Amino acid sequence: MLEIKTTKEFIDENYNTQARQLLESVMHLPESLQEELKKLEVTEAIQEQQNKLEAAELKLEMMKLERDQRLLQLHELPPEFTPDMLPDEISKWMEDTTLRMGVSFSTAVPIVITMLGSLLGGKIKLALSRYSGWYELATTYGLLVGGSGKKKSPVEKAMLSPLIEITKKIEGKYQKELEEYLAEIKTHKTRVTTFNKRIAMMEKDKPMEDEQYKEIMKTLPKEPQKPIRKSILADDATPQVLIRLMEANRNGIFYYQEELSQLLAKMDKDGREGERGMLLKAYDHSSVTLDRVGDGLHLFIEKAILTIYGGIQESMIKSKIKEAMNQTKADGFMPRFQAVAVLPENKGLPLDRPINKVARKEYADMIHYFYEATHGSLDGTLTDDDGVAFYELNDEALQTFNEWNVQRENIIADSHDAIASHLTKSVRLISVIGLIIHIVRCKNKQEPDPHFLSNQTMKQAIKITDNFIKHSMFLYEIDEREKTSLEYNQDKVIAYLEKNRDKLPIGIGRVSNSIRTSNGKKLSQDDIKQMAVILATNQFRLDIRDNKIHSAKQEKC
Repeated sequence: MLEIKTTKEFIDENYNTQARQLLESVMHLPESLQEELKKLEVTEAIQEQQNKLEAAELKLEMMKLERDQRLLQLHELPPEFTPDMLPDEISKWMEDTTLRMGVSFSTAVPIVITMLGSLLGGKIKLALSRYSGWYELATTYGLLVGGSGKKKSPVEKAMLSPLIEITKKIEGKYQKELEEYLAEIKTHKTRVTTFNKRIAMMEKDKPMEDEQYKEIMKTLPKEPQKPIRKSILADDATPQVLIRLMEANRNGIFYYQEELSQLLAKMDKDGREGERGMLLKAYDHSSVTLDRVGDGLHLFIEKAILTIYGGIQESMIKSKIKEAMNQTKADGFMPRFQAVAVLPENKGLPLDRPINKVARKEYADMIHYFYEATHGSLDGTLTDDDGVAFYELNDEALQTFNEWNVQRENIIADSHDAIASHLTKSVRLISVIGLIIHIVRCKNKQEPDPHFLSNQTMKQAIKITDNFIKHSMFLYEIDEREKTSLEYNQDKVIAYLEKNRDKLPIGIGRVSNSIRTSNGKKLSQDDIKQMAVILATNQFRLDIRDNKIHSAKQEKC
């Protein structure tokens, strides 16, 4: 049987002679020298523990430094959008408006991208492969995140102005057609009454043969056709109204919500699950059905095409982002908002200067051009089996897109599910932006082959898309930003109290005024009170009474 020896047995048997002799010599030392040796061993043990403690403290400091650096990164806003990213015919009016209002150019970008994409809607699509049949329509959801006083609404109204004018014309035309219809229906009823009386008189004199009756019925006045309201813009519409609008305008509806928080709040109410499902399906251009139990209403549309845009404050969207990240509502609704911009904290000064009327007209003309765009009016489009006009990527543009797509897929593989869901949908965004830039360039006769998007256009679309992704990732980091900020602020409070221990009790207001948070703001008194509760779970006790901190101490576990 194989004998297995312990490590100790192996060492005992193979210990070298010199080591044994040295050990024996130490054992036979005088007692005084043995005592000195023991003291030396104790001193060395203490020094070893002290070294370990210093190493641990150094490691803790390094961890805090890494945390603080990460915190700076988390609080660093993503790069702003700039006018050079978009064609001049669009960007000049955006720039003029934002400069005059003293706000970031980014304020105008999400609404313009989503609105132009909505106007293309179901009319134009982009082929992202040569033969696989991968097409993307030009619709996406947009979101502008910024606090109150950021002039989101004035900028949005300036950007929407041409679309509102188009909507007014559509509504005016509809009202005129409706008046004509109502007059015709009134005349029609009179004609039908006269017709029925004539039939009755004929039947009274002599019953008619079937063939004779059929011939006479052919002369029955036809009922006028009721006009259809083909709106392109909806604001705070109910689900049934949205479906009716999408049914009337198969190219799509631009659903504008000045305060997106209102829509999100409605969707969370009991009994509104159908509305949430409808908005999810409309993004995917799926069929939508809405059944209402109360009055038996049943609405159906085979291919829903919808664009949603809204503004919201970061404090209002935190819970929705956390729901997506924690997967409490992992239905992919928030990742559908692709054209996202987060506004910076700093405020510029408004420029008191005349409106650039030339830029405004060029912008309005472009909005009308997109609204009127069809297969017949656009240069270079072909039609597929479904009758929808489409463009393709030229060879260089296709290679550039494929390289970007491979990088995107690699990132998705290592990402959180919510972020992966968002990045998966970014292909739609790049298609929207690419089509917008290409159509403007074709209108200006800047493309030698209008059917194919150039590599220049694709690179520009990627640049804008990547910036939108950076803004979106800033939102998805809300939870990490809060947790890291809390740790940072706790350290600040503890360090302040340690330094001023001899001055206790200290008013909470004084502590609040003396400490700045990780993003440079004053630490509120409520934050300090909440922090006391959290610190208590980590055995650090803040004794707060009468709005004063009376003691601060680390308790033993």
